[in-house]
Amino acid sequence: MRFPDGSSEAEPQFDVGFNLGPSSGSIAIDYRNGTVIVERVVGDEAYCETMARLSLPSSAHLAPPYNDLGDRMDDRWRVFKRSMRKRLGLPASADVGAISTVISHLRELTESRLSITISSAAVSVPHLVALYQDDIQDAMEYVRLGYIEIYGYFRPVLWEAAVGFAGHGLGLCEHWQDAAKCRQEYQDIPQRSVLTVHYAPNALTLSLAKLKSPLSLWEPGWRHYENFTLGSMYEPEKTLQESEYWKTLRDAFEFFLLQQTGVYEPAHTLIFLGESAPASAHEPFAQLLYSVLDKVQPRPLQVFSKDPTHVAAKGTAELVKRFPAPNNAATLAVGGGGSQVRLSAQEQPHDNGTAFETDHLGL
Repeated sequence: MRFPDGSSEAEPQFDVGFNLGPSSGSIAIDYRNGTVIVERVVGDEAYCETMARLSLPSSAHLAPPYNDLGDRMDDRWRVFKRSMRKRLGLPASADVGAISTVISHLRELTESRLSITISSAAVSVPHLVALYQDDIQDAMEYVRLGYIEIYGYFRPVLWEAAVGFAGHGLGLCEHWQDAAKCRQEYQDIPQRSVLTVHYAPNALTLSLAKLKSPLSLWEPGWRHYENFTLGSMYEPEKTLQESEYWKTLRDAFEFFLLQQTGVYEPAHTLIFLGESAPASAHEPFAQLLYSVLDKVQPRPLQVFSKDPTHVAAKGTAELVKRFPAPNNAATLAVGGGGSQVRLSAQEQPHDNGTAFETDHLGL
């Protein structure tokens, strides 16, 4: 029997990526014929509160990977308490419980609608100072899913700037299954200074990073910014000139971008993520951002704004497909982990580019 993705009943081929945003989670099922199926679940109050708290420096603590043996020793009590909770069948922490709820709902929704079995996946997240690798791994373990690490990625936690880049096809070779051709193509891929803007109902996050490949992300603390009081839900029904909200938002843009001026190359690529990302350059949020960018950089921007709600999950699944870890059982399970695939709820081919401004280079 053949199914819509072109696979047989015995040989379904798909890769799975989760993205956990500030207020919601999304999943992408990437079939090998290029069809991508996406779903989204809005986080409950506990999830949104958890993500907001994990953005605060006051929530930071020791966590693996450790810098040295001393850190490992100092973190023993926290690790012990988490292991005891897991033995009792509980999530490793309350934070893990909140995160796992969204993952579980996404999994159940997708498996039910597509009649597939998801056994493992990679997970991408915003760069929150207190959201750690063990939180994501334990959340996946709690819902009985294998956790996939992307081979060659510098940090095990996939941050949104990397997967947003990949979701638009940037920094990726065309002949990725041919190592020699891919290496040759990679030589011609330009390095970009990328501003990633995630605008969600409950948060604004910013990242400015140099990227040649999604695997090359380097994003120290001073190159990303998160604020859980500047989401679109706080946006008033007033003009840009009348509202304190817009003044505060302008200050946030200027603070983040001006501190990079003269130190780092200005952005020439802009990627929008999030449910509240502007659909037009004429929306107040976009107008305000562009007015600040005009101050700090003279060069024109290449803008990517297609499907901002799901593009990070698509990029996560794309990296699973292209960079499976060698001898990784979880990764191998994703490649052929589905069964009894039937009609999809949502089928979306790769649609890279932008709803306004310019299209991508097709790399």
